[in-house]
Amino acid sequence: MLYNLFTDGFISIDCGGSDWTADDTNITWIPDTNYTVFGNIATVKVDTARPYDTLRYFPDTTIERTCIILNTIANSTYLLRAGFLYGNYDAKYNNSTSELPKFSLLLDATDWTNVTFTSINETVLHEMIYLATHDTASICVARSDKFDPFISSLELRKLPANAASFYSPVANNYLMKTNSRVDFGESTGKEIR
Repeated sequence: MLYNLFTDGFISIDCGGSDWTADDTNITWIPDTNYTVFGNIATVKVDTARPYDTLRYFPDTTIERTCIILNTIANSTYLLRAGFLYGNYDAKYNNSTSELPKFSLLLDATDWTNVTFTSINETVLHEMIYLATHDTASICVARSDKFDPFISSLELRKLPANAASFYSPVANNYLMKTNSRVDFGESTGKEIR
């Protein structure tokens, strides 16, 4: 379990990272090593930048799911983003006939989505906006029959109070998951956060 000591609702966790670092968008990523007692750290075997160059994986087959606990404020709206890059960290993907990992992602006891990959280089991001009902949120990865679950990054962003009216279905106990993100008119090809 990971216990977040931050209370401002803005945290960026570099799972498997070893030190505090700022990325090119000036977001400070903190390592998870001081907060979790579960899992192992691995470095991916593909060329990538932080926070996706490392990950934390959970090889213990006796544990069905492992959770990271983040502090929240009940009745506040949050954006939650979980990031995954397989990067052949375990050297199990040898050719096109090998299977890529797949496992489940949960928020508290609710199935969020299945984490699947189309290549070893693919960064998979899953986002949702939700209304916190308690003072903590559990983000969990659950093992599948063949694959150890892992996580590369985790971000929590508390949205302004007026976001509750903008995202009104969230206030009615629904989760809003990102389906796609499109930037019409961007000519440089750079990702905008």
